[in-house]
Amino acid sequence: MKPLKLLILHLLVVQTALSQADKSDIIRHFDWVSYYPDSTIKSAFHIKDGQFDDYAIFLDSTGAPEKIGKFVNGRRKGFWLKSNGGIMDCNEKDAKEYFPGCGTGAAENIRTFQLTYRMLLDGKNNLLDYLSIE
Repeated sequence: MKPLKLLILHLLVVQTALSQADKSDIIRHFDWVSYYPDSTIKSAFHIKDGQFDDYAIFLDSTGAPEKIGKFVNGRRKGFWLKSNGGIMDCNEKDAKEYFPGCGTGAAENIRTFQLTYRMLLDGKNNLLDYLSIE
């Protein structure tokens, strides 16, 4: 039971750390940003030829990042990462969500989500290149 409590505490700390403090980086590195009524960032997109293209970030009402994925020609594509370790398969017409079981699957997905989020705030868009320069 103790490892579960530590994991929950870790997730709460991470969600708090990845919050609206990153607002200026999001505004600087994305082409289009939408807001909740209280001016908290709701989503951020790259735009190419008038359509959403490349990475996008969706945030919850507290400003914590919730989903990250890619658009191609204005449509969601590929596997989207969720902050809770879940994955959305957006390759089909209707996106399907998958949640890894206990163990390393969820932890790895959460770590990948965090790395991808940091990469995007640093203005990069290729995780492998990003990790090789750190």
